[in-house]
Amino acid sequence: MDGRRRVLRTVNGKAPAFHQRSVVQKSPSLFRILKNKFPVLGRLEVGFGRFTRRLPVGLGAIATISFFAASIAFGLVRGGYVDGFSSLYGSPITAMTRVAGLGVERVTISGLYRLNEKDVLHAAGIGMTSALPFVDVETVRANLMRLPIVKEASVRKMYPDQMLIVIEERDPYALWQLNGEISAIAADGRVMEGLHENGLTSLPLVAGAGAAEHVQEFVALSQLVPELTPHIRAGIYVGQRRWTLTMTNGLEVMLPEVEPARAVQHLASLVRDSRVLEKDIVTLDLREPHRVTVRLTENAAALREEMLKERAKAAAKDKGGLT
Repeated sequence: MDGRRRVLRTVNGKAPAFHQRSVVQKSPSLFRILKNKFPVLGRLEVGFGRFTRRLPVGLGAIATISFFAASIAFGLVRGGYVDGFSSLYGSPITAMTRVAGLGVERVTISGLYRLNEKDVLHAAGIGMTSALPFVDVETVRANLMRLPIVKEASVRKMYPDQMLIVIEERDPYALWQLNGEISAIAADGRVMEGLHENGLTSLPLVAGAGAAEHVQEFVALSQLVPELTPHIRAGIYVGQRRWTLTMTNGLEVMLPEVEPARAVQHLASLVRDSRVLEKDIVTLDLREPHRVTVRLTENAAALREEMLKERAKAAAKDKGGLT
């Protein structure tokens, strides 16, 4: 202070500092004007504010992320990327299950003789995209049982990543010829797809519509007389009601619709006693119970005709000499 008790201040040539506040004059907004005009809007604003204050923190961020995720998912679906992923890796949940170590990494198949592993896996519907928890063993077994060559099948899961399939195959029972094509068939007549006649030529051969369903009937007839069996080459099912036997020498033996076993027994006696298999015979008709009709080969028929003519001439000459 100076002698007059005045406070001395440092003079630095600057004006004393003071606080400044900028004031901006705003024009009233449209919502404020409407709120003043309609008081209900103010009450709505207050209620909405209370509602938003009660919402969890971060809900807006979650909603925003969910919106963008949904948009991306929609774009992937529309662009076909999801289908491409599913074809390569399966459904997303299946792919995640495999990543967790529960995929089908090994399939042990036993009992195969004519089938191969690839055919079995394809029929079972098991592939690289399969996950063990989602494999239905009953469905897999049903798929395998649809194969004509499969007689019985069992399927087991072995966690975490293995399966066991046991197959019992049907044995080929006979060969069936229809419209020039030969197929292996089971005893019940089911065509065993994937098997061909190569290596199966020793099996009985049947031909004609309906022959596959009646193949056991033909086999029973062909094995009725053991000494006759080696001479029977095939059975032709005629009119879906009766059999014609084709013998190894080309002779065709027509059996009756009723009691064909009796006719086979008769054929065996003709082979044994009359040696019909050594004759020049084309067909042998046994359809009548007490009658046998034969048709000779062309050469045999010509020779027979000449022989009959000679006999007729000799008979006429003898008759003329007597007169």
